[in-house]
Amino acid sequence: MDIVCVSETWFQDSVPETAFSIPNYNLLHKSRVSQRGGGVAIYVKSTMNPTETHIDVPEEHEVVWTHIRPTRLPRNVSSIFVASVYSPPINAHVDSLIHYLTRAVDHILLRHPLAGIIISGDFNRADVSPLLAGHSLKQVVNRPTRNLSMLDLIITNMKSLYSVIQIVAPIGMSDDLE
Repeated sequence: MDIVCVSETWFQDSVPETAFSIPNYNLLHKSRVSQRGGGVAIYVKSTMNPTETHIDVPEEHEVVWTHIRPTRLPRNVSSIFVASVYSPPINAHVDSLIHYLTRAVDHILLRHPLAGIIISGDFNRADVSPLLAGHSLKQVVNRPTRNLSMLDLIITNMKSLYSVIQIVAPIGMSDDLE
């Protein structure tokens, strides 16, 4: 795997980042600071040339971004921006989160018109249709990821590059399948 997006990491800032590191992968993460649980992370294989983005994320949102420039890309894609997202089941800021993601994609594509976008995460029951409305973004997960619900989504403007999404058994103590 080249990129792994993780939701509900439960990482704590009091634990050294090395406790969560994986050899040959760069780790970018955002821990939840106000209470336990939550958090997001992206592991990117070092050979994918990941760089930090300068996309500000409001404190109330659990989102982390990275920018990658793999050595091989389709001609119509200049680079790829990847986000890992967690929207808790009870989220007073869910509309703000979707609005933020829409603005972030606007910002990225204004500066990088040929950028690929991948937004992956546990959206629980958030309505992502406003996010999908612009920029030809598509949600590519087509099977339930928890019981009969599709909580874990992958949203991209590179749908043609995806084969059938495979749902696999959860790792750790997760009860979602992705």
